Amino acid sequence: MFGFIVCLTAIFIFFMIVGFLEKFGERMFKMYNKRTTKQGGITIPKQLRVKYGLTGACAVDIEEVNGGLLIKKHTDTCICCGNFEDVKKMNDICLCKKCAGGFLHAN
Repeated sequence: MFGFIVCLTAIFIFFMIVGFLEKFGERMFKMYNKRTTKQGGITIPKQLRVKYGLTGACAVDIEEVNGGLLIKKHTDTCICCGNFEDVKKMNDICLCKKCAGGFLHAN
């Protein structure tokens, strides 16, 4: 009898999760269908640009991930070590404090 109750409870929870995903899943994982231009460009929907701070002509990073593309707002990274914290950009060259200090103290 106890096993039957556990089974019914598991089935109930499963259908609650399925119902939740059907009701709210579309809002959590919205998919947009876009065509590329002849040059290969795409327009990112305004709703997403505002949400992720992609304003004006800001730079983005594009990575290949699991057979798809991941587009993120560009983050300056150090050309020497790849660090993205405390990075300063001068003449289109990005260096972190540690690497910049190494260049200044190198003889």
